[in-house]
Amino acid sequence: MSFIKHFCVLAMACSTTSAYCYSESTKTTKDSTDYYSAQATEAMHSNKYAITFDYAHKLISYSERNQNNAGIILGYNLLATCYQHNRKFKEAKMYYEKALKKAHITEGNETLLPKIYNNLGIIAYESGDYDTSIGHLKTALQICKTDDSNTELANIVSFNLSELYLLWKRDPQEALPYIKPILNVVENKTDKMVKVTPYEHFLIGVYYSETGRYDEAIEMFDHAIENAEEQAYFIDMSLLYHEKSKTLKALGQFKKAFKAYDLALEHLKDDMNKQQSEYDEMMGVEFKITQYEDRLRAVQELNKVHESSARKTKVITYLSWGALLVASILLSISFKNYWSKRKLTVKLANRNNELQDARDKAEKLVNIKSNFISMVSHELRTPLYAVVGITTLLKDDPSLVHKDTKYLESLKLSSDHLLLLINDILKIGKIESNTEVVDKLEFNPLSLIEKTKDSLQILSKESDTSMYSDIDKSIPKVLLGDKIKLQRILMNLISNAIKYTHNGHVWIRIKVRDKEAGSTTLRFEVEDNGIGIPKEKQDVIFEDFSQLNRNDKNFEGTGLGLAIVKKLLHLLGSEIQLESTVGKGSKFFFDVPFEIGVEKAADVSHIQVSEALHHNAKILVVEDNKINQMITQRMLKKENFLPTVVNNGEEAVAIMEAGTFDLILMDLNMPVMDGFRATLEIRKFNKDVPIVALTAMVFEDVLEQLVDCDFDDIIVKPYDTDEFFQTIFTNLKNKSHKKTIAKLLEKMRVTEQDVAQDDFLDSA
Repeated sequence: MSFIKHFCVLAMACSTTSAYCYSESTKTTKDSTDYYSAQATEAMHSNKYAITFDYAHKLISYSERNQNNAGIILGYNLLATCYQHNRKFKEAKMYYEKALKKAHITEGNETLLPKIYNNLGIIAYESGDYDTSIGHLKTALQICKTDDSNTELANIVSFNLSELYLLWKRDPQEALPYIKPILNVVENKTDKMVKVTPYEHFLIGVYYSETGRYDEAIEMFDHAIENAEEQAYFIDMSLLYHEKSKTLKALGQFKKAFKAYDLALEHLKDDMNKQQSEYDEMMGVEFKITQYEDRLRAVQELNKVHESSARKTKVITYLSWGALLVASILLSISFKNYWSKRKLTVKLANRNNELQDARDKAEKLVNIKSNFISMVSHELRTPLYAVVGITTLLKDDPSLVHKDTKYLESLKLSSDHLLLLINDILKIGKIESNTEVVDKLEFNPLSLIEKTKDSLQILSKESDTSMYSDIDKSIPKVLLGDKIKLQRILMNLISNAIKYTHNGHVWIRIKVRDKEAGSTTLRFEVEDNGIGIPKEKQDVIFEDFSQLNRNDKNFEGTGLGLAIVKKLLHLLGSEIQLESTVGKGSKFFFDVPFEIGVEKAADVSHIQVSEALHHNAKILVVEDNKINQMITQRMLKKENFLPTVVNNGEEAVAIMEAGTFDLILMDLNMPVMDGFRATLEIRKFNKDVPIVALTAMVFEDVLEQLVDCDFDDIIVKPYDTDEFFQTIFTNLKNKSHKKTIAKLLEKMRVTEQDVAQDDFLDSA
């Protein structure tokens, strides 16, 4: 036990070599080598090993990032010391060897190297590998002799070697060179031995006993006992009395020998009681030593028998040794169980810290990614609005020749492709950040298919591919579901089919799979006679950024289309399925359930409404971008509206105070005063005028803020011309209607609650 106590003190010295250089840890920067090492050292002194582990790992990570080998070595030493304190020598050895390897390639570690070798020697001893232990200690001593500053450390290593040879190898001749300095002090001193510690007296006593100088050995043992009690010096008294008992037995003084042996047992019992208290305090469990106490009482009974009959001394001695052996085994088993629990506690604490750090980093990355995507979306959509708007205006110009029209169609196709790419990136980001919700809106499935086909006509013409639709006539005309996601799914599947089919055909089919009162399940199919997909790639193509022929320029793309299809169908409670043969084509299909809606009278087209009800309606356009001003103004004039353009929200408030308008188209991001603040100011004196937000930001990101500011509706740039005017006509036709944007928010919240409830039921 003395050997272990001695190495723990040395291990602490090794681990705090750098930390003790700082007078106050609180004065250091929190993200620095000084701070982490000081915090770890302080926790070590308080036996807070979980905290020590945490700061040691942070020290290593910080030092690796800053290429600071000294900090890395110190971190390894701290971890090794923790394992030494917990008697986990295998792990301690691993970290000391890491520190040793790093120290050998780092200058200025002449003091640290012998300390590491010293502790490695102690670990080897605890593992029963005495030869390796001696080898490490001798290496440490050899390094110490090359540097005068290591004199004190050399004495400690010599002391450890003498202790190893005397107590555990019982070889006084080998121990002599290492214990000789202390031996000279003892043998040349006739006065009080104030310079010799009780433990050094004890080791000299063991040396004398092993060399047959029993009387001198007893004298040294008595000095050790007396000085230890006077100086309150910690020493393993059970081991001391045990060695004294052996020496008295060699002198033939059996009664004294047995008395010393009895004292050894009493001190052993006291030590075990102390260890029991520490164990109960740290782990909160009962540390039972009933078997040991029974054995101890048996030994005490034998002591009484010995006092009455000296002839039984030898028998009782053997029994006592047997009891001590059993007690030692029981103690060893108990400590093994304790340290196993201790190791588990430390591992759990470390794992919890790692998981917490990982979660914090993941949340931070998700927020950064979401903000980046939102910003990039706005910055890309704004100029794209100008491209789409100007292209649309030029296409409708009757003065253009056929060749110019073809160029414009190519430009429109490119801008549509760019818009699809932006939407794909946004959609992936929203799905991964769990902000995508499922809406329930009324829609006509036949109209949705035709509109999707129309939007892909230019792409189909470029590929010389024909599109055909086959719609089951029994499908209800009005369904309730997320038409936006459904259209995105179909758009991606159809465009993908066209992309891989040249001079061929694409079929879009909808069939009724199941129909009940108030609901139906539809089967959607998109089939082509293109190049087909190999069997081994039919799972891979649904992964992010995966493409069938990435090196073929004829099939360029992001590789996000099918990945988005798979993720959106998962949100809708469905799965994508595939049948494909290379050279013959592919068929993608899926099933989606819908509620059946109520058919209403057909709406008047926007042109009819414009001519009948809203001819020469006055519209205020609030937009800071000059190109966007020009595009919006020309589009409105073409439909016989009377537009007025202002540059920012402040001008909009001023002109609304001076006059009246039938509707306001309000951009959100503007200098001087943005659209949110301008709308709040206008609502203070005009509650009735419809205000429609024009924004390039992600729709769901601004929805709640738009409702709070009392907007009526929203148009997302770049927009479809028909949808643009339909939104204007809807808000002009009935100014007293419940705001469209408020309805959307209400549906959005209801859908979020439904999704949350479904997730809960699935997890349950």
